[in-house]
Amino acid sequence: MITRPVRPYTIGYLASSMVEGNGRSLWLSIKDTARALGARLVTFAGAELRYPEPFYHHANQVYRLVDRQRLDGLIIWSSSLAGFIGPDGMKKFCQQYWPLPMVGIGLPLPGVPTVVIDSYQGMRAAMVHLIQVHGRRRIAFLRGPDPHRDVQERLRAYRDVVTEFGLDDDPDLISPPCDWFEEYAASAMRVLMEERRVPFDGLIAINDELAYGAMVYMQEKGVRLPEEVAVIGSDNSAFGRLCTPPLTTVPNHNRERGRQAVHMLLARIDGADVPETVTLSTAVKVRQSCGCRDPYIIQANQSPAALAPSSEKIESEELRSRVISQLQQTSIEKNFPDWPEKLLDALTDSLDTQTEKPFLGKLQELLQPATIPVSELREWHAALSELRRWIIPLEQGQPERLEHAERLLHQARLMVGEIAARSQGYQEWLRSRQFNNLLQLRQETSAAETLDHLMEILARELPRLGIASGCLARYLDSANPLAGARLVLAFNESGRLQGLEGQIFTAPNQLVPPARLNLPPMFSLVVHPLNIGAEQLGYLIVEASAFDASGHTVLRDQISTALKNVLLIEQNLQLYREARQSQQLAEEANSLKSRFLSMVSHELLTPIVLLAGLSEMMLREGTGQRPPLPDVYRQDLTRIHASAQQLGSLVRDVLDLARSQVGQLTLTQRPVQLADVLKPVELVSEQLARGKGLDWRVSIPEQLPQVMGDASRLQQVVFNLVNNAVKFTTQGSVT
Repeated sequence: MITRPVRPYTIGYLASSMVEGNGRSLWLSIKDTARALGARLVTFAGAELRYPEPFYHHANQVYRLVDRQRLDGLIIWSSSLAGFIGPDGMKKFCQQYWPLPMVGIGLPLPGVPTVVIDSYQGMRAAMVHLIQVHGRRRIAFLRGPDPHRDVQERLRAYRDVVTEFGLDDDPDLISPPCDWFEEYAASAMRVLMEERRVPFDGLIAINDELAYGAMVYMQEKGVRLPEEVAVIGSDNSAFGRLCTPPLTTVPNHNRERGRQAVHMLLARIDGADVPETVTLSTAVKVRQSCGCRDPYIIQANQSPAALAPSSEKIESEELRSRVISQLQQTSIEKNFPDWPEKLLDALTDSLDTQTEKPFLGKLQELLQPATIPVSELREWHAALSELRRWIIPLEQGQPERLEHAERLLHQARLMVGEIAARSQGYQEWLRSRQFNNLLQLRQETSAAETLDHLMEILARELPRLGIASGCLARYLDSANPLAGARLVLAFNESGRLQGLEGQIFTAPNQLVPPARLNLPPMFSLVVHPLNIGAEQLGYLIVEASAFDASGHTVLRDQISTALKNVLLIEQNLQLYREARQSQQLAEEANSLKSRFLSMVSHELLTPIVLLAGLSEMMLREGTGQRPPLPDVYRQDLTRIHASAQQLGSLVRDVLDLARSQVGQLTLTQRPVQLADVLKPVELVSEQLARGKGLDWRVSIPEQLPQVMGDASRLQQVVFNLVNNAVKFTTQGSVT
């Protein structure tokens, strides 16, 4: 359909999920097809737009890193992204990428060619299967989130079939809208079975996760499946094949959708016309949850094909076409051109030469590598059963060839079984190794204390996870990510590329995809948002060709958490350094203040002591040759003496404060006569009280005990108490 471009195109893919289920199979299909067609891929791993849980929808900042100048085209998983915004919101979202060529998956949009599943016919087929094959008449429907296109199409098909077959049109059989995931099935089933108490004998879920959750809930309630309730899911997920009973489903053909999307996008980039909508038909994939027997066992026991008497050789073009057509009906998804023709021709060669190598060798080639999904290997049993059904009548008259064919097909089944066991073991080993490596990464990153230390750990540990190269950028302003980003880590197989680090990109999307990392020619990059809730930290770009999809979300969350931790540590260290510096400055200022107060206080105390001493001498009457002072002068001199003592006390308080702050305030302990301590206070305090117009009352016992203490400090304390009493009394008396 598409030839390799003259130059490698770089295409983007906006994915709301790439870890499991539909998201994983779509991403793998797009990645493998892009590589096969010579195109480079950049996957932007975000979440559904306006997802109700804020922790997740803030990851959608990553979609703003799409650079229309650095990408040649864009694939958008539109039905998933639009789950909570609907078609109008999705149309507005896509407008930011015009005129970049775009292709959608799941939700048709004007001007965007889209690959869709015929959800209506798939739902109709599931309903008809339950009605006609199993006789079910009351079928419940777990509907999923309302705005989603596939939900609406299947709901429409459900109602149409109910009307067409005259079933009970009971709205209580349709669950309230709910999310896609298994944990939401229990609440939906509780509404149906306990609140509404609606009886039903069949149940169809919008996807396999909800179907599985509903099966678990019903089994816990004692409902026998499928005897009492037949169940059908949708999307053909891995755990649907593994649950008990195995889940009948309607496949979404994610691999085919991914392949078609890449082909259509490359055609658009080349200027070719592509259909506005490519619709993939789907049908019920029967397993046991609906009440059917295992189809693989049934197929293995089918009668030989009926041939016309003239059909003698497989070389007959008409007969060969019939066999190939039947083989193509199996659900084998293989990026190997013309596998039915190759397998049939190899079997013919082995029968003609009576050897094993042509057929078994070709089968082994088709089954490589060992990482082929176990679910696909089961389909090879179906292909072998179909081959046997045709070979038996073709070789009926040639016993030796028929016996040889039987031996070859038996050996082929053993080979498929052995490869299935090896594939499953290999996948488990890969998951175990990846889990251990991720655990090691978490332990290493949790010990990082600086940003540079964390980058050293990532540059060393990420290649062990199969990530050969990548980079990490931090937003300059977490509140405004588009203001720019700084490259803090760049690495490849050679190690850390510190020469590239430190660069500032005024437009963060200039780094997507990154230059100068020595990326492989056909790279597959994944761009992960690094955020903790609404706080945007930066983004991580990794070359993910050899890294399993299931580990991407864990990797992103681990690095986001580690980055936030080291940023907090560095912030706390910076705050500690600033606090220490402020403390040192404050201590220096305090010391200067104390020295200043001590110096000034000493300078003030000298004249005050002189003033108090001289005034006291002048107040002494009949001393030596000095005549007594007139009463008017004595009163004024008494006030001067009292004020000098009060001022001296204040200066001494300042000196004590300065001494205490530098740790030099000392207290003595000597015998003290309390009367001697209180009399000077009485004299000064009386002048203060009467000077303010207050009555002064004194009641000091004549006989006071002798105590141990510091006389000057006791006098200072009493004076301060009396001084405060005078200061805060406006009228009346002080006692």
